[in-house]
Amino acid sequence: MNIDERIDQVKDIYFQKLLRQFRTAFLEHRNSRIVLYSLGAFSATVVEVLRDFHFVGLMDRDPENVGKKFFGLPVLSPEQAEQQADLIVINTEESYWQTIYRRIARLNIPVYYRNGTRAHLEQRPNTDCAYWSRSGEELAELIDQYEVISFDIFDTLLMRRVLEPQDVFRLVEYTLRIDFGLELPFTKLRLQALHEAGQTAELDDIYLAFRRISGLGAAQVERIKLKELEIERRVLIPRRPVAALFRRAAAAGKEIFVLSDMYLPGGFVREVLAECGITGDYTLWISAEQKAEKRDGSMWAAYAKAIRGKKALHIGDDPVCDEEKPRAAGIDTYRIFSAAAMLKHSSLQDLFAHVLTLNDALIAGLIAARMFEDPFALHGSKGRVCFHRFEDLGYSAYGCVLYTFLVWLLGQTCGKGIDLLLFFARDGYFMTGLYELLVKRLSCGQAPDGIYFMISRRLAAVAAIENEEDFLEVARLPYNGTFAQYMHVRFGIEAPASDQNRERVVNPGSDFEALWSCLTPYMDRLRAQIRMERTNYRAYCRRMLDGKKFAIVDTWYNGSCQYYLSKLLDRPMTGYYFLADPSQENRNASRGGMVSCFADLPGGCGVNRRSLQFESVYTAPHGMVKSCDENGAFSFEAPGGNQARFTDKERINNGVRMFMEDMLSLLGCERLEDVLLSRACSDWIYESIFSGSCDFSEEIRSSYVNENVLTNADEFPIMD
Repeated sequence: MNIDERIDQVKDIYFQKLLRQFRTAFLEHRNSRIVLYSLGAFSATVVEVLRDFHFVGLMDRDPENVGKKFFGLPVLSPEQAEQQADLIVINTEESYWQTIYRRIARLNIPVYYRNGTRAHLEQRPNTDCAYWSRSGEELAELIDQYEVISFDIFDTLLMRRVLEPQDVFRLVEYTLRIDFGLELPFTKLRLQALHEAGQTAELDDIYLAFRRISGLGAAQVERIKLKELEIERRVLIPRRPVAALFRRAAAAGKEIFVLSDMYLPGGFVREVLAECGITGDYTLWISAEQKAEKRDGSMWAAYAKAIRGKKALHIGDDPVCDEEKPRAAGIDTYRIFSAAAMLKHSSLQDLFAHVLTLNDALIAGLIAARMFEDPFALHGSKGRVCFHRFEDLGYSAYGCVLYTFLVWLLGQTCGKGIDLLLFFARDGYFMTGLYELLVKRLSCGQAPDGIYFMISRRLAAVAAIENEEDFLEVARLPYNGTFAQYMHVRFGIEAPASDQNRERVVNPGSDFEALWSCLTPYMDRLRAQIRMERTNYRAYCRRMLDGKKFAIVDTWYNGSCQYYLSKLLDRPMTGYYFLADPSQENRNASRGGMVSCFADLPGGCGVNRRSLQFESVYTAPHGMVKSCDENGAFSFEAPGGNQARFTDKERINNGVRMFMEDMLSLLGCERLEDVLLSRACSDWIYESIFSGSCDFSEEIRSSYVNENVLTNADEFPIMD
C-alpha cells in the first residue's frame, strides 16, 4: 500500500487533509530527524501513516511525560530534542502554535508549524481582534431575529475548569492513582483508544478499545469509565451568560437545538446541562449517537434538513465546527470565544507558556473560568484584562500564591513534631484562617496548630534590647519624620510640647549625631520604657510558647522579627517564608533555619518583587503592634489607609478562600501527600497581573496603600 492509499484509509476526512498538507510541507525533510510536539490523536496518525518520514521522538508540555513512550516514540525533554533531532514540528491546532513556540523558542534548532511555516513570535497583545467589539447585548438582539437557535455545548453552554480538554484525562490519571492505587498511563491509552475507535465512537466503544489496549479486565475498565464520567461532572460548570441567552431564547418560544461533537452519552450530557440550570424543551444531538459530525459537515447537512428552511442561528466557539461548516450548510453563525481562546488573545496570553504540569493546568483553568465565564468580558477593553471586583482579583492573583505557599508549608511542618506555627502579625491575620481551612480539608497526620502571633519589628527589636549596642542598633533604624513622631513610634514615648526638638525632622541614617543630641535628655525614660516592654512582651511569649515546639511563618526576606524573637527568648527557631535570605551574610539566619517556598525559581521570586501589593492586602484590621501591657493587652499604632479599606481586603481574601476551595474540590483528594504542587506558574501569574498585563478599576487602585510607620510617618498610594 503506497502513502496515498494509507492516507485514504484514515477514517477522519479532516485528518486526511492535514496528512497531505503535512507530507507536502515537509517532504524535503523526510530523511531528517523530526520531533513532533504533541501527544494528540493527529500525532499518532502522522506516525502511523507517514512511515517514510524519520520521526525520532515527541515533545509535551508536561515534564512528567519525558521518558515515556507514545505511539512507539519516546517523549523528549527540550534539551534532548535539541541534541537528537534536526527539527521540531509543532503538530497541533493553530491556536496553540504561539503558546508552544514561546516555551521552546530558546532552543538552537529549527522549529516549524505543521503547515510548514517556520515558527516565529508574533506581536502581542491582539488588540485589533475583531471579537472584542462583540457584546452580549448584540447577540441577544440577534437571537430575536431567528426562528431556530442552536448552541454548541462545551466551551459555549458549559465550560471545563481546566485549561485544555486533555487535562481531563490527566486529572483522571491522577485520580486513578490516588483513589485506586492504579499506576496507569491513562492519558496515553485513552487518546490511543479514541484514535482507534474513531471520531464518532460512543464512550462504550472507546472503552472497548481501551480494554484491548490496556489489557485490563472488564470490571476494572468499567470502574475507570465511571471515574472519567465523575471527573467530567466535577470539572463542568455553566457558562452563565450564555445559559441566560439559552433561557431567553426558550422563553421567547424559539426552537432550540443543542449540538456537540462528543463521545459522552446523551443522557449524561442532559443530566449535566440540567445540573447547570439548562433545562426545557430542546433537541440534543451528540455526534457519537447521530453518527454525524459538525467537523466534517455531516451533522450540519442533517440539521439543515431538520429545520426545513427556517431561519436559523448557531452559537458556538470552534472556528471550523461552529462557524465554517454551518455556514457552508446555509446556517448563520455567531462565534463566541472559549475561555481558553479569550486567554490566548488577551493581555495574559503568556500564561500558556508557563503551564507545564497538571497542577499548573488546573490553576490556570480555574482562573480562566473565573475571568472568562462571560465570553464578552473583554468587550471594549481590546483584550486587556481589567479587574473590577475584589473577589475576582483575590481569586486570580492571590489565590494560587497563597494556596501554593500554605500547601508547601503544611508539607514542611506536618508530622515533624511541631506544636505551633506562629503566623506573624500583621501578614498572618488572614493566612491563619486559610491555613486552618487546609488542615480541616487534608489529612496529614499531626499538623501544627496555627495561631496569629502578636509581633512587629518595632516591638520585638525594642523588647530584645539588652545593652547599649542593642539600643544603638534600634535607634539607628531608618526613619523619616519629626523627632516627636520618631519617639512615639520607635520607643512609645511622647515628646512634650516644651521640647524644642519636637518638630525637628530627623534621619538616623544621615545625621545620627543630631538625633543623639535629641535623645540624650530621655535616656532614663528610655531605659525604663524598654525594661517594661521587655518584661511584658516576654511574659506574653512565655505564656503562649512555654513547653511548646514552635516555628514561625512570615513573608520575607531578612527575618528580622525571627532574629529579635529568638534573641529575646534565647532559643533558636525555624522560620518558613515565601522568600528568605538564609545566607551566612544574613545574621538573622544565624539564630535558626530560614526556609523559602519560592526560592530558586528560574526567574527569581515575582511575589517578592511585587511585595507592596501583597503587604497592602495581607495586613490586619489594626495598626502596627506597638507594645504589650502587664495584662497581655496590646496597643497599636493608629489604623492607616489599609485599615480604612479593610472591607476590601476581606473581599480579596474571600476570593482566595474560594480559589482554595475550588482547587481542593477539583483535585478531589483528602490526603496532603496526594496534593499536587508546583511553584513557578503561580509566582508568574501573581507578578504578571501586577506588572502591567492587567488594569484595575479606580475602586481597586485606590485601596492599595503602602505603610511602614516604623520607618516613615507618611503613607503613599501603590497604584497611583
